Amino acid sequence: YYSPKQLETISRLLEQPGGLTIAALPTGYGKTRIAQYATYLIRKTKNHPEWSNKSGDTGPTLIISPLVALMDDQRTKWNEDFGQVLTNAGLDPLVCTFLTSADLERDPSKMEKLRNDEIDVFCCSPEDLIDPKLRRNHWLETFARMKVPFSMMVVDEAHIIGSWGSTIRPQFQLLNLVKNRLLQRNPMLRVLLMSATISLEEEVELIRLFSENLRHKPMIDGRSSAIRTEQSATRPELYFDIRYDYGLKFDESISKEERENLTKLKNIERANILIDKLSDVSNSLDGRWNLKVDGTKFRQDGRPSPILIYTPYPDIAEKFLKPIAVDKIGYGQNKSVTTYTGKTGPTLRLSRLKKFVENDISAMIATSAFGMGVDKPDLWAVGYYGMPFSLSDLYQGFGRAARGSDWDKRYNEKSGYC
Repeated sequence: YYSPKQLETISRLLEQPGGLTIAALPTGYGKTRIAQYATYLIRKTKNHPEWSNKSGDTGPTLIISPLVALMDDQRTKWNEDFGQVLTNAGLDPLVCTFLTSADLERDPSKMEKLRNDEIDVFCCSPEDLIDPKLRRNHWLETFARMKVPFSMMVVDEAHIIGSWGSTIRPQFQLLNLVKNRLLQRNPMLRVLLMSATISLEEEVELIRLFSENLRHKPMIDGRSSAIRTEQSATRPELYFDIRYDYGLKFDESISKEERENLTKLKNIERANILIDKLSDVSNSLDGRWNLKVDGTKFRQDGRPSPILIYTPYPDIAEKFLKPIAVDKIGYGQNKSVTTYTGKTGPTLRLSRLKKFVENDISAMIATSAFGMGVDKPDLWAVGYYGMPFSLSDLYQGFGRAARGSDWDKRYNEKSGYC
């Protein structure tokens, strides 16, 4: 089953070479499938003349992805999930290269394969392109010498280009230069910008940054020209429980030390309320939440899916929330709760993501470094402690919940608690 907006996006990409397409579709909507099918149809035209597009270009796809966790997750989606879909249909799978935490060292063989048109999909971070290190590959130089240039450039979670700005990830602001370099090799390059949360202001910024030398639908009278859903982008299978605490009011006679102690106790109380509630919800889920619509199980061994808790700052995750979670839901075992923040090293990121996906932990406590794009279908309880930097941050975090909800299938609907 494919939604009309997925088909509309793929059609626009295929029919408008040399064009800019912005897809602002909700979490869980299948944005990755859009890039996968468009890539396959463009790339494999040379083997299937009956699919031939008018432009005739059959180059690979470049994916720019902001986070290591997202790339590790995408690697599985492309190599295993989509590879199985193609194999089951009697088609050859795509050859995909992902520069994740395990693939950052200089590797001339990858450069040679890309130059010789032996790679279908190449995924990396903006920093890998803009800030090449001494012991890493200089990919822009390799792009200039490719026998068959890129036919499509995809920027995943594109909203952060506008919302994070140049102060946090300045390399994102330079991606237009990368696009122009690719256009020099192939004027028919398609550019696809995707995210679940692209506001009108961010759409204006994306058009300003990327539209040069590309065809695109203009915004008329301030109305969006991106591909969006007609209904609310908030998924109906998510239950939101938002609690706002105005905080403590202190008498002037109370000392600074007493204020700090009372504030600390109040914060501990808040964290306990959040973790207790998430734990209660998780423990209340019966066996139906482990069943897919086809009757198979998400988790064959029956182990519960972890609880996921977000917070804005690494120190809150690691030094404050983790010890409380270990005590309350981790049975006092430190290994049962793990963290994933901007301070987590590259090797630990991969192992912690694996533990989360394979249900080897009771809870993951993370910042937005973990959040975008991670796709675990049987995640039912997600919390956010503290005030998020933006509504987009909150929605991106909560968007991880209930991705296997089956709300489009009768009698098997399941909801996520946020």
